[in-house]
Amino acid sequence: MDTEAEAVAELVVDAAGVSQVEIDPTDPATVAVVRTNELERWVEIDGEAHGYEPRRSAGKITVTDADSFAKAIEQRRLGPYTPVIYSDERNLKLVAVLNDDQQDGDDNTVTGWRDYRIELDLAQTPEWESWKGLDRKMVAQLQFAEHIELNTDDVVEPSSAEMLEIAQNFQARRGGEFRSGLRLATGNVQFLDVVDNEATTTTAAGTSVQVPELFTIALAPFYGAGRYATVEGSDEPGEWGPARFSLQARLRWRITSGKLELGYHLVRPDDMVRTAYLAFVERVKELTELDVLAAPAPPISDVPNTVKVHAGR
Repeated sequence: MDTEAEAVAELVVDAAGVSQVEIDPTDPATVAVVRTNELERWVEIDGEAHGYEPRRSAGKITVTDADSFAKAIEQRRLGPYTPVIYSDERNLKLVAVLNDDQQDGDDNTVTGWRDYRIELDLAQTPEWESWKGLDRKMVAQLQFAEHIELNTDDVVEPSSAEMLEIAQNFQARRGGEFRSGLRLATGNVQFLDVVDNEATTTTAAGTSVQVPELFTIALAPFYGAGRYATVEGSDEPGEWGPARFSLQARLRWRITSGKLELGYHLVRPDDMVRTAYLAFVERVKELTELDVLAAPAPPISDVPNTVKVHAGR
């Protein structure tokens, strides 16, 4: 090669797959214009990849709880930029853009790249996945009773012991005279003719109890879920701590071909999930002392139509 410009041109042709390159011979290690089929695009000759560190921060950091979200913002704040936090409530997504558009001293908008972000990824707990998994499904009495036994700690009304008793000894009455009861320990099922159209359960003491139409569960839908405690006689919130969120379920039963099936319908589960999410948002506001905008995060700023070639490769 006779000149450095010719060497750079060959590098661009090889990397970009084009046939014609124009390079300023006075500054061959910066930008070139590529022409192919009468179209133009820029090729950036960049040695950043061979440096000890990048010129600026970019990328996405993902965390799973409010406290880690706030800490990540504090650790990665960029000097001239104030982080902007966006809350997309519909998609339960909280995003902090660390290099968003800014206002300068003259109230002019300075455009940021918006490509350095922290996102809160709400990881669902196994308990919540278990309850969602059986929502609006009708299953055999044994499977339903095993589900209640597995998740008995989540049942609050009636008590977990009462709910398990109901599931194990459920007796359904619907004209066609049917009764089913079982014990998980043995798996034995007993049938007895009955009448009318109602559902009851028999306790260990032999007492017949009407099966409730609704029951209540309480759980944390996400890892790290919490809320501020309520202080009696005060308008100020108490301390933040782990919390469970209540949700009602409608008990359902039916007899199909002489077989009893049980299930439940969760009542407005999205409201419970949204409540837990908004508690995360309140926690982030307090820890960061930043405003939270109710909107999806804006897209990353457009990058010119360039092909980056690493000099020295």
